[in-house]
Amino acid sequence: MKEIDYIFKNIDVEKFLKLIKKRGKGYLTNEIYKCVKEPNKKIHDLLDRSVISGIFFNKVKNLSLIYHGWIDSGNDRLDPNFKIICFHSKIDKKYRLITFEIGYGTGLQEYKLMKIFAKKPTEDQIEVELKNRINELSVDCEPYLMLSDNCKHDIYKDFWEEDDDLYDVELALERKK
Repeated sequence: MKEIDYIFKNIDVEKFLKLIKKRGKGYLTNEIYKCVKEPNKKIHDLLDRSVISGIFFNKVKNLSLIYHGWIDSGNDRLDPNFKIICFHSKIDKKYRLITFEIGYGTGLQEYKLMKIFAKKPTEDQIEVELKNRINELSVDCEPYLMLSDNCKHDIYKDFWEEDDDLYDVELALERKK
């Protein structure tokens, strides 16, 4: 079994949901590691990629990606560094809206749990929740929110060809028995 598949299959989802803080470092990878017995941390970058691309939430049982988004402003410094995920948990039947950012100039990766919804949020509700953050980002541009709700599409189910090249060693890493 591939190490990445081992993590997808063996994560303790209930524990994972409890570990998500209001604000944290990285892309939830450390929280994921704490919820899997003896994870191989050599796949850290691949796991990060699976989270911010939404793949993680469609691969893990009892989680499902509802929205995947980003900011589009035409600003190359900003756009690739801000991602939005909204996922549903069958465990507690709630929807979590999380942003992932890389600090421009610092390279600091962090996530922010923006809101937990009891019912599936609409795109308008998500935009309201993110409005202040989007306004903070609009220093020299007018960013707007791009959201996809077509999260059952193949691009959210498996890694892309570019990922195969970038993460070939991590994707091929087998689980030690």
